[in-house]
Amino acid sequence: MLAILVAIAHGTLGELRVFANAYIEPQRTRTLLHLIFHASTVDWISIGILLIAAPWLGSQAARHLVIAVAVVVYGAATRGRHVGWMLMS
Repeated sequence: MLAILVAIAHGTLGELRVFANAYIEPQRTRTLLHLIFHASTVDWISIGILLIAAPWLGSQAARHLVIAVAVVVYGAATRGRHVGWMLMS
């Protein structure tokens, strides 16, 4: 649940603090940056859902794979340079 809450907070804060005050032209570039930014939000919500579902997966290997993917994605996303790494760990 924490992974999902962090992802929602990330998307909301990014929208309110980054994109609300940013002047990005042309509009296509602004749209592209929005999509890229929110792709990580959707990604993190999806991983949060997989982490919640992991105990009910039929295979031990599948559970380990979900956790391994979460560790790699969260670690690669922040590389320790963002305050969110503490919440995502």
